[in-house]
Amino acid sequence: MVTDFSHELYEDTETVGYYANRNSLLFGEETLMREVGPGLAGARVLDIGVGAGRTTPFLMAYKPARYVGVDYAAAMVDCCVKRFPGMDFRVADARDMKEFADGEFDFVLFSWNGIDSVSHEGRLQVLAEVFRLLRPGGRFVFSSANGRKLPAKPWSMEAIKNMDLKLTPRNVLYGAKEFLSACRNYVSRLPAQEFHDDYSIRIDPGHNFRLLRYLITPDKQARQLAATGFINVRAVDKQGAYRDVNDPTFAACPVGYLCEKPL
Repeated sequence: MVTDFSHELYEDTETVGYYANRNSLLFGEETLMREVGPGLAGARVLDIGVGAGRTTPFLMAYKPARYVGVDYAAAMVDCCVKRFPGMDFRVADARDMKEFADGEFDFVLFSWNGIDSVSHEGRLQVLAEVFRLLRPGGRFVFSSANGRKLPAKPWSMEAIKNMDLKLTPRNVLYGAKEFLSACRNYVSRLPAQEFHDDYSIRIDPGHNFRLLRYLITPDKQARQLAATGFINVRAVDKQGAYRDVNDPTFAACPVGYLCEKPL
């Protein structure tokens, strides 16, 4: 169910436009790219969940030998093709990328919590596919929501403050309309939520509560990666500081992860 809501959202023209206007690194990515960036010169790079191409210029600046951007939303891929003509962008599902061979890439990026948009089974499939596609010693960077920070509800003060409305009649009217829409979206998605010992799938405030998000704590995410075969798992918080995944005070959201495939 989680992937059905997300795919519809990311095919929406308004959503594509929102992401097309984002042109900077986010959520600790600067720290992670400083670490992995120098090794991308002459490398083979796969950019999963490329969206509207936000990360493309930053990865290309390191002069990789090959760059491929994929997304499961055709509308996002179309946007990338228009923005960066002549480059390799494809519609592909990260859970099954059979078009690529084992060990075909040196580095894989899955940014902006894209991996959180699929079910638990789908997430494990994504991790297994990334592991397969990386060469021995290859590195994987991705971001994910932090299960230690639960998402706000539409009627919470946090969500209302995030609307950042000015006290004018026009904005109050707009805010009331958005609030009612958020409540409708939230209620309609309540049956799709899941609660498990190691993870949950919850309604996220993103896109006016139209988004379902997979939540897992950093320590459990590290174990999930280790079970897939990855080693040297490291995590950074939203400000780009490296953090201990087992620290119970590490509740910042999202979390950036860096890990490797063994040699």
